[in-house]
Amino acid sequence: GGGRPEGGAFQRIKVEYFTATDKSNAAHWTYRADLQRYIPLWHSRRTLALRGAILVQDNENTNPIHFQRLITNDYPDLFRGYPDFRFRDEGLVVFTAEYRWPVWTWLEPHGSGIDGYLFTDIGQVFDEFEDIGTRILTKSYGFGIRMINSEGGFTGRLEIAWSEEGTQFRLSGSQVFEYMKGGLFHGRDQVPTR
Repeated sequence: GGGRPEGGAFQRIKVEYFTATDKSNAAHWTYRADLQRYIPLWHSRRTLALRGAILVQDNENTNPIHFQRLITNDYPDLFRGYPDFRFRDEGLVVFTAEYRWPVWTWLEPHGSGIDGYLFTDIGQVFDEFEDIGTRILTKSYGFGIRMINSEGGFTGRLEIAWSEEGTQFRLSGSQVFEYMKGGLFHGRDQVPTR
């Protein structure tokens, strides 16, 4: 979608198969489910954006999945209060909530401008489904601003986030939410292949 969705939903299910081209015989499946929902709030152009994602790898043989191919907390599956690639395993679950509001717009309500947002990310990596639990969930929270270009949609974001491990600053041209409609068909799949 564009830079400021105020309602609607996005659902994505993706299945990938990896097989090594060397003699290691490494092979695994990766499954992803990604659900997003935008809920309009009491005042115009204020939105609650919710996202939940789960990723699971299924190894095809007794060779372990190579460390570099394990699922990790990087874009778009961020735990924003932690450094990227801080956690790795064969599964990941993440829930994100953002409260968004317009700070400034140029000429018209849906034009170019700046939006503010408060957010929280909760999630964890896991080896088996039984490992998912409240005792080891990572929790982070923060705030940021999003620069919107009405001509081309989203432009960039600047945010600060806190967790039990410290503070993270991010300046990025990517989003945690909002996949471009038809992006996969135009060669712009925002989800990395593992």
